[in-house]
Amino acid sequence: MKNYNNYTNFNFKDIFLKLTEYTVPAGYEDTLLPILKEYVPNLQKDSIGNYFTKIGDSKTLFTSHLDTFSKTRKKVNHIIDDGNMIKTDGTSVLGGDNKNGVLILFYLIKQGVPGTYYFFIGEESIVNGVGCYGSTNALKNNKDYFKQFNKAIAFDRRGKGSFVIRQAGRYCASNEFADAVINEYEKQGLEFGKDNAYRTDSAIFMDIIPEITNISSGGLYEHTYMEATNIEYVEKIAIASSKIDWDNLPIVREIKDLPFETIGGSYTYDKELNKLSQITFNKVSKLMGAKGFICLNKDTFFPGKIMYFNKFLEDKPVKLSIYGNDIKCLDGHKKIGKFREGDFNEFKRRQKLKIRNLVRGIWQDIVKQMNTDGLLSNDKLNDILFNYDLSYKEFKDYMESIDEGKFIKFNENNIECDVQILHLALKKKQLNQEQVLLNKLTEKEKQEEIHNVLGILGKDWLLLSNVNKTRFLKFIENNQFEERFFAMNYLDHKNGNFDDYKNTNELLLIKNYQNIYDIKTDTLFVKK
Repeated sequence: MKNYNNYTNFNFKDIFLKLTEYTVPAGYEDTLLPILKEYVPNLQKDSIGNYFTKIGDSKTLFTSHLDTFSKTRKKVNHIIDDGNMIKTDGTSVLGGDNKNGVLILFYLIKQGVPGTYYFFIGEESIVNGVGCYGSTNALKNNKDYFKQFNKAIAFDRRGKGSFVIRQAGRYCASNEFADAVINEYEKQGLEFGKDNAYRTDSAIFMDIIPEITNISSGGLYEHTYMEATNIEYVEKIAIASSKIDWDNLPIVREIKDLPFETIGGSYTYDKELNKLSQITFNKVSKLMGAKGFICLNKDTFFPGKIMYFNKFLEDKPVKLSIYGNDIKCLDGHKKIGKFREGDFNEFKRRQKLKIRNLVRGIWQDIVKQMNTDGLLSNDKLNDILFNYDLSYKEFKDYMESIDEGKFIKFNENNIECDVQILHLALKKKQLNQEQVLLNKLTEKEKQEEIHNVLGILGKDWLLLSNVNKTRFLKFIENNQFEERFFAMNYLDHKNGNFDDYKNTNELLLIKNYQNIYDIKTDTLFVKK
């Protein structure tokens, strides 16, 4: 591979600190132009405002985004721990999302790795409210151009060891492709497991590019003031990625269009019916989002069309048709409160959602729409709450009853919202998602591990699958969850011992817990 640059040194830390000197809200990406020109030869700009370059003749699309999760441009005060962990002083996001990916692309370009490199604008939704602006409009304006690629690679995933094969409620990469790339990383001492994610720029191309993935790039707590980047891991990923032959990987995933189906015969456009149907669809989508579903064909909604909802992180499809205020479930009714048919009020009643299930979505919508001073008019707040079928009083009363209420001040004409309310919610979510299954177990291996664990725990223990799962989960939700639950993340699965609990007294302490969750096998054990 030819080296296209005219410089010899590549200091990952120094370049990263330059990239993250300031936050970059959507609309300010051009402030990075000097550094882009320094490290990207033959830099071009498309009609949307995205930057790109091309090296060699390759069907590989490498992607990253230039903006950060911030509403204002401000100086970032860096703090470096142990030489490799870079974070801020807690007054701003860091911007490792996605300067980690930008930095990796810089290095691949330096090494002359064949591919088209795209630096998208407006990926974060905090300014424009929708996210993935640059990639969505680039595809819309030039679909034929992007059809030339057979794979899209993003380095926009948190943590270590995550190789995304599923985004936005759909599989975006085949197992064959994933296994091949993971094997290449393993040759270089980096372990990866197949993982799920929500949505990044690469997901926008799922309907035209067969193999798409998003790869961990060493970031933590993105979108929060606690954000950090492990620059040593960024460097390892960049170097390993430069040694992969991206053009000779298996391309297996078949692109399949969702069926275009309607019920109730032909539809003649009616302005009032269309408006009511759209309102109902918006409300249904918010409730489904609170239950972990995403609509796969939301951009093509019209009354009577079958809309496909799926779980973000697993295949649990639901097919709904909305006509005015009437909703029908054609498939998957057990997943939405056994709802089959009725109006929106019946649909909502079946979901059994409380305000606490909805507030994170509401906070996200508030943060997206508030101005740079943290203010949102009551009119706009009521518009947001309308889609969640909540009143202003219901929301205000609930917020004033919980700890997070200190981040929102209710005024006569507006509310003041501290963005940290969203940071805390995001941190909680990310803490629950941090554990990546590095060496994904086969079903046979999993059963062997479970048998091994049961042997260690003794005859008084059962798998959760052998008890009433619904009743048990309800119990630990409503009772002393933390006191009765123990995560067995220190079990050495190779020799069946507890690494940090060698002596008898400590092992007895473990056995005194009523419920044990084994992270490695994703299995819950309970005492009889």
